[in-house]
Amino acid sequence: MHAEESEAAASAVAYEIFATGENSFGQTGFVDVARASEEPRDLDIFQSVWKGDRLGHIRPFPTYTCVETGRETVTVGCVPRSHSHLRARDTQAYETFAEAENGVVAVYHQASDTSYTFPTMIDLLKALPITGGLPRSIKLPARLDQLVAWETGFLALTEEGQVYTWGDDRYSECLGRDCTLDCPAEMPGLASAQNQFR
Repeated sequence: MHAEESEAAASAVAYEIFATGENSFGQTGFVDVARASEEPRDLDIFQSVWKGDRLGHIRPFPTYTCVETGRETVTVGCVPRSHSHLRARDTQAYETFAEAENGVVAVYHQASDTSYTFPTMIDLLKALPITGGLPRSIKLPARLDQLVAWETGFLALTEEGQVYTWGDDRYSECLGRDCTLDCPAEMPGLASAQNQFR
């Protein structure tokens, strides 16, 4: 390879994903085929797991990760059957849902700018197709860019860069905002600590 070719190849890598943590399902690594037969190892320190010239949303789940690369969506790890059913039945809902580790599911309905929360993935699947007017609907003040989950709650990033959080009221201190009667933990509220995210 000539120097010009190696410089062009190096400049094509504009994005890089680093990962750390449990990897029992292979969800943190984009393993090459030669090592695919090996047992996945946990990543004890941050290490580079993907490089490319385009990067969209990164959607982490407990057992798998989806990465939009601009050309395709790469999925690594073990996709639960219920997630596969959701993807087959309603692609738009699949692309905008998040499942907390306590089993609660939120999905963003783009046509109505509304977020819906369901006690379980089964409840979401029973409610399909999402057309508006479902119980536990929450109108958000801005269009969402991304919705993610953690153990007991959700975080929504708007197209304007605002951060809204909601979740289990027993863990309201994890929401980065004060919870009140007007805006309890179960309802999306603007994170007052969002300046810490920048």
